[in-house]
Amino acid sequence: MKITDFGLSRVVGPTSFMNTMCGTPQYLAPEVASAKSLPNGYGIAVDMWSLGVILYVLLSGRMPFVHPQEMPPERPPILKQIQEGLYDFSEEQWSGRSNSVRNLIDSLLTVQPERRATAKEVMEHSWMKSLLEPTEDEVAKVKESREALTHELSKKREREARSLSPPFARPTAGSPRITSSPSGEKENQAKKPRIDAPPNASPMKTSMGSPRAVSPRGTSPVFGSVPNPASKAKAKPMCRYGDACYRTNPAHYEEFSHPPGHLGPRAAAGL
Repeated sequence: MKITDFGLSRVVGPTSFMNTMCGTPQYLAPEVASAKSLPNGYGIAVDMWSLGVILYVLLSGRMPFVHPQEMPPERPPILKQIQEGLYDFSEEQWSGRSNSVRNLIDSLLTVQPERRATAKEVMEHSWMKSLLEPTEDEVAKVKESREALTHELSKKREREARSLSPPFARPTAGSPRITSSPSGEKENQAKKPRIDAPPNASPMKTSMGSPRAVSPRGTSPVFGSVPNPASKAKAKPMCRYGDACYRTNPAHYEEFSHPPGHLGPRAAAGL
């Protein structure tokens, strides 16, 4: 048997690598399909993958990676099949094939290039020695590679799921905190300053139960019920006439503020 068609081939050494995605899709190694995202590209291990595909075709008459089809068994896109090592040995094509050759194909179609069989390992494989069963070491190596691949794919799916989920909404600095606890509401209200009470005034209850401001000793008492802490006193605009305001209407003085010393509508009326 001769392998021909080296139109896209390249001579490489042990330390050189390639990063061009080229070739027939069914024969591409996983690292070739992901060449652009790999920092070091790919190396000669891609040829061992292609040899595994060729050996599979020679012994079964079909490709290990096929195009998606509507009829079962359903298959994902070819590149996904390759990158996740999705192929099988159906009894229809493989009933008369030995376990040793299946193990050899598994070792060649290993997704991780560092775990893939080398040319030297292929020449020393049990199938090359006409043995029907693989050795324990050969079976263990394929099993370890499969378990490592399953772990890597699981972590990859977790990262993809996190990237698609919406970020957790966290409160920004300065944003109000909402509490539905009655005790929390009372605590917040107790911390708010009284509007109609002078500094250091302490609340007390009247006989009717409504709170009342009590002035410290030496200051004038403040009467009246306590306004709602949630409401804020609206600052009145300054009268544009200032000290010279001549208005006598009390409503004007309720709407506008005046400089200290202005006595209000009685002064404006000359009383």
